[in-house]
Amino acid sequence: MLPNLELDFLKIYKGATPSSTAFFEARGFRTVYQQWGKYSLNEILESPDTTAYYGFYNDFLQWEYYPERGYNKPSLGTIPLLLVPPNSKKLIIGSGGGRQVRFASTTGHENIIAVEIEPAVINAVRDADYLLEEFQYVYDRPGVQIIESEGRKYLEGLQEKQDLIYLPSVGGYPQMMLEPGNLIRTYEAYKLAIKKLSKNGLFAIWYPAGLDSKGVLTDQYVSTLRGLGMAVRAYRNDEEFLILSTPNQESQLPESEELMNLMSTH
Repeated sequence: MLPNLELDFLKIYKGATPSSTAFFEARGFRTVYQQWGKYSLNEILESPDTTAYYGFYNDFLQWEYYPERGYNKPSLGTIPLLLVPPNSKKLIIGSGGGRQVRFASTTGHENIIAVEIEPAVINAVRDADYLLEEFQYVYDRPGVQIIESEGRKYLEGLQEKQDLIYLPSVGGYPQMMLEPGNLIRTYEAYKLAIKKLSKNGLFAIWYPAGLDSKGVLTDQYVSTLRGLGMAVRAYRNDEEFLILSTPNQESQLPESEELMNLMSTH
């Protein structure tokens, strides 16, 4: 093998956009994990004050993780977990570093199934040689089950009805030229997910506002879910979108003001 082949390749492969590792490293972030995974190059950077971790797939920022509670400030991303009882059955598809799982654990939730497609991410946060302690044993706490699987494949084999099925989305970036993660974001996949919900269950989709600056994606999601017989409501703030839906047409999905109050008290 040629000396420094991988390092030289990475210099060509990686960029310097505000979503790249180079951008963060220039601001004092430190790489604490770097491995080629099944679908992407996986890297995790630690913030200069060691209070946060940032996950990158193929040199593109995908998730943040704050060990204390998963989140460092009120977020629409916490809402689905605040709307269901702690003992309800919850399925999080695309759990990444475990931000939603960590928040759920700190608010007393159990019965959490976390599905993640990239084994390198699971390995990073569960292995004592890497980030097990730093990530507060997020996937090894009581009531949490971590599954390595593509989300749609897992749904097909799921037997128990769920009270919450939650898709915290980062779009299709993790796969870059590969597509397995996007199989969960189709009409057929949503139809399948709805079949796995309890009568009053919630199907939730979250994503950063930057992925849909004109609201086109959100309109499509809402239209698709309504076409599948769901009661649907979309919410937005400056940084994020949240879509909540339920098969119970008589259910009163919360008003925006109610969500703001929930966020501010948690």
